[in-house]
Amino acid sequence: MHIFIDANILVDLHGFDAGDLAQVDSFIPAAFRLGLTICTTTQLEDEYIRNGEQKIIKEVGVFSGAVTLPRSATVRKHPAWSEVTEALRALQRSLAVIEESVRQQIAGNDLPADRVVKKLFARYPPQQIDEEMFARAQRRKLLGNPPGKGTVLGDEVNWEWLLANVPPGNPLHIVSNDGDFASSADSRAPNGFLVREWAARKGGAELHLYKTLAVFLQKHFPDFRLPGEVLKQRAIDAVLRAAATSGWAGLLLEPLLDYDSYTEDQLVSLLEVMGNPHLHLIADDYLALGVARTLVGLAKSEREIAASHGVIRRVEFVEEVNRNPGVTANPEELEALLAKYGQLHC
Repeated sequence: MHIFIDANILVDLHGFDAGDLAQVDSFIPAAFRLGLTICTTTQLEDEYIRNGEQKIIKEVGVFSGAVTLPRSATVRKHPAWSEVTEALRALQRSLAVIEESVRQQIAGNDLPADRVVKKLFARYPPQQIDEEMFARAQRRKLLGNPPGKGTVLGDEVNWEWLLANVPPGNPLHIVSNDGDFASSADSRAPNGFLVREWAARKGGAELHLYKTLAVFLQKHFPDFRLPGEVLKQRAIDAVLRAAATSGWAGLLLEPLLDYDSYTEDQLVSLLEVMGNPHLHLIADDYLALGVARTLVGLAKSEREIAASHGVIRRVEFVEEVNRNPGVTANPEELEALLAKYGQLHC
C-alpha cells in the first residue's frame, strides 16, 4: 500500500490531543513493519515546517494578552478588587512562562506534533524533487490541471513525484483536507482528472482520498483508533444535521466548546452554519453566542475568515438586541435592525 499524507494533515497534528497523537506515533513503526510505503518529499517537509510554524505562532499570538479586566470605577472600588488584580498578575506570569516555553519549542521544532513528524521522516526519508519534476509541475499549473491552487507550486510537485516513483499497478491512498486533490462535485472523492491520470499511468490502479487521518485509519487499520478526532467529527456532524433539518442546533453545540482546533473544512462548515441567517439564534442563547465567538476566533485561513463574516454579523445583531431589548416589541425598529445585519430570525 502506497500512502501520501498531505502537509495540511501533518500540520493538523498540532491540534490532536495526547491520546490521538500517541496513536499516530505508534502507527508509524507499525506501518514500516507491515511494509507500507508512506511517500514523502522535500516539498512536503518544507510545507509542514513552514505552515506548521505559522499555525502555532498565530495561536500563540491570540493566546498572549487574552485576559482583560472591566474598567468600571464602581467595580474597581470593591473590597475584593485587590484579590482580583493579584490573581490576574499571577495568571499573566503563568501565561508568560507557557508562551515562552512554546516559543522555544517552535524555534527548536520540538512541539509534540513535531516529534511525531520527525519520526515519520526518519522512517520514510523525504525524497528530493529534481529539476525535471519541477518543470513538469510548472507545466501542469500553466495548463490548469489539478492538483493545486493559486499561483504557488505545491501539490503539483508532490503529484509529479508520485507519478514518477510509485510503481505501476499500485493504488494510491491520499490523506488531504485542503481540496487540492478532491472532486469539485464531492469533496470526499478524489478529483476525476487525477483518477483518470493515475489509472492511465499505473495500469488501471485506483486513487483513493480521505479527508482525515482518522477516516483513513478507521477504514484500513481499525486497531489504530483516534477517538478524540472521531468524537469531534461526530459532534460536528450532529450540529450540521440539526441545522439542516430543524434550523436549530441547541445543546448540540456544547461539545464544540471542548475543542480548540479544527481542520479547515470542519471550521468552514461550522462557520457557514452559524452564519446562516436561516439558523435560529436567539438573544438569550449564551451557549450559541459563546460557540460563535470561539469559532470566529479560530479562523485563520482566507477561507475561514471569509466564512466567519456571516457569523460576526449575527453576533453583532444579537448583541445589539441584548443592548436594546425593547426593539423586539417594535416591528418597524426590529425590521430595520434585521435589514441592517441581513438577518431573518431573532
